[in-house]
Amino acid sequence: MSDEEKRREYEEVEFKDKEIPPVDFKNFILGISQSVLIYLGLSPDPITGKERKNLMLAKHTIDTIDMLREKTKGNLSQEEEQFINSLITELKLKFVEVYRREKQKEN
Repeated sequence: MSDEEKRREYEEVEFKDKEIPPVDFKNFILGISQSVLIYLGLSPDPITGKERKNLMLAKHTIDTIDMLREKTKGNLSQEEEQFINSLITELKLKFVEVYRREKQKEN
């Protein structure tokens, strides 16, 4: 099978029995932000169902979303820009809350 035939077959594949969100900027960023919630211990790991707290990865992922905001500046709709700005603010606030709790546990 040629590469072109494989590409065509890929485009024809549909999963009618499964509902997945459309591929757009907002859902892409939401997917990444879900990792932050997992790393903050605010959402269970979808594979294990257990808490998976890792503040270093949470901060790194927030910084990655922030970098995407900077790199896409001027290319987002007003709605997308408002969404990513408020999401980053919310994630940073959640990070600080969890970070402070962890620091208090250490003391």
